[in-house]
Amino acid sequence: MVQHFQWKGCNIAMSHITVTRRPYIIGVMGSHRNDSPAIKDAYTLGKEIAKREYVLLTGGGGGVMRAASEGAHHAGGLVVAVLPSEKKLPLEGYPNEYVDIPIYTGMYDARNIINAKTPHVLVALSGSAGTLSEIAIALKSGVPVIGLKNPHFELDDGQDFMAVDTVDEVMGAIEKIIVKLSRKKSTHITMKQHHVAVVCRTRDHADRFYGALLGLPTIKTSILSREMVQKIFNTDAECEIILYGNETMAIEVFVTDTNPDCAIPYVHMCLEIKNRNEFARMCKENGLEVNCLERGDSTLLFIKDFDGNLFEIKELRD
Repeated sequence: MVQHFQWKGCNIAMSHITVTRRPYIIGVMGSHRNDSPAIKDAYTLGKEIAKREYVLLTGGGGGVMRAASEGAHHAGGLVVAVLPSEKKLPLEGYPNEYVDIPIYTGMYDARNIINAKTPHVLVALSGSAGTLSEIAIALKSGVPVIGLKNPHFELDDGQDFMAVDTVDEVMGAIEKIIVKLSRKKSTHITMKQHHVAVVCRTRDHADRFYGALLGLPTIKTSILSREMVQKIFNTDAECEIILYGNETMAIEVFVTDTNPDCAIPYVHMCLEIKNRNEFARMCKENGLEVNCLERGDSTLLFIKDFDGNLFEIKELRD
């Protein structure tokens, strides 16, 4: 997307790049020579990385670095480069014209440490001693390395290195690594389903289907007052509640003779969540409707999702 703005009387066009929050970073390292046989692969690789909305990290120079940056740039991706020089003492060709975020280090060869340790995955193409040092540092740091058409060399068992021959194989390997990283990265809420609530017109209907047909024993029955129905479900009809269930599932049936079109408010799912008060706070922060109600000695917690679906939340006990 290109946007225009005025600055000192000039109309300036700037293209916008959309990047996900906390994106995955893929490092592409290789020769700085413009006659490298890996130039074509580097361009395609940069393009495929950007198409998947990963951030490309390179050393910011020519050769493989420039080709990968160009591919990512043309695919609308974000290109970050860790440069060897200082800003006030730039090196010719650093950064190349496709770099979006240049990071000046003044560290020269020592900046290989940053290049190797920063990405989630490092891809090594043809290169020399500098690329080999980045491979070694990445592996010692626990960064997975994919070698595209690299010469064979010996590694200790357990090193996370994969040798491949095509860009498609590189991207397949990256995606498998990202899936594993995503599982480690995600913050799961500890929970389990407590029960599902449905509506029946009569007690006979409920017993015939949930009791007789499904074979679920009746666990308990209770009456929900008109006042509580109004507070929880925003409707006006006292109803009987029957809980059917066994060791693997529970179904809460609201018995009410209301018009079927008015039965929807009773339908909800009940979840048991570890630290439900913290979960309620998170829901409030995200603008969701949270309803806490006192019922006898207990507190009922109901939450509506972004589309109005109703959930009862209970505390998950160890």
